[in-house]
Amino acid sequence: KPLVGALIDRTAPLARYLKAFWAFSEGAGAGFNDAVGNANGRGVNSVAWRAGNGEFAGSAYVRTPVGKLKTTSASVFSGVIKVGRNKANQYTGVMLSDISILGSPGWVFQLYPGAQPSLWLVNGGASNGFYATSNTDFNDGKPHVFGFDYNGSGAASGITIYVDGKVVATTPTTSGTGIPGTFVDLGVLIGDRDVTPYPLYGNVEYAGMWIGGNLGAAGHAAIAANPWQL
Repeated sequence: KPLVGALIDRTAPLARYLKAFWAFSEGAGAGFNDAVGNANGRGVNSVAWRAGNGEFAGSAYVRTPVGKLKTTSASVFSGVIKVGRNKANQYTGVMLSDISILGSPGWVFQLYPGAQPSLWLVNGGASNGFYATSNTDFNDGKPHVFGFDYNGSGAASGITIYVDGKVVATTPTTSGTGIPGTFVDLGVLIGDRDVTPYPLYGNVEYAGMWIGGNLGAAGHAAIAANPWQL
């Protein structure tokens, strides 16, 4: 992993649209450095450390600053996060989001209803919007690199889900009007601040956000093979 405080080479091809990358290399404390230097995070409710990774359980999450990673339902963006089981032998829940699923309109990338990666762009409460959910449950006890591309089309067909750098089959769904509404910029979260719905249980090795363009199949495969080439 990169040293704490080390910045990513922005000339690397995979860094073209990269806006934030958290290496979880601190090993102690509540600070989570963004290796792009754009959106350093702060742990809330005792994100722990285990084997060099951030361990999430229940109410723990990382909050990043408002205004640094803003998106809309017309934005083109991608996300990647590597999650393994925590010491309680669990992983499930919200991995990356810019919303509370019960609050404001926005997006959420989660393992739901079991260990099925899914990306939702919805209003607060998820009554309107769209989402795509993996047809496969990855509850196999192994760490996985979960990722997504969203092409800004305003439809579930514009979502592609990746696991370990490979496209997985999904079920696209439209909810209500299909219009999620105007996103409220609350900063990107790693983990879920609303504990009751879908708390994250798992070890996070790294996470990243690309805005303004998609990683695409080749990019997701390359990051899954070696994220530190950034």
